Amino acid sequence: MIANVFFKTIHHFFPKLSVWLNTTDDPRQINKITYKLSHLLWLGIFLFLVRLGSKRQIKYRLSTEEFRKNLCLFTGSYSETIATMIP
Repeated sequence: MIANVFFKTIHHFFPKLSVWLNTTDDPRQINKITYKLSHLLWLGIFLFLVRLGSKRQIKYRLSTEEFRKNLCLFTGSYSETIATMIP
């Protein structure tokens, strides 16, 4: 529910945000990429919006199936896991 409202709000005020994030130059080595750059950028945005103090808290607070599905909605791609710093 909240994700749908947030999604509509983002697309209302920033209709090209997803396009901008998907067209960002990716300096990483192609053979070492696990997650798309848009996945990492949206994760950083959510890290800021939900006021998590560190990237480590992603695993403890955002690693739910519902959040993963919402993140896939925002990135426009499918991922079975969420990028975290802790294995």
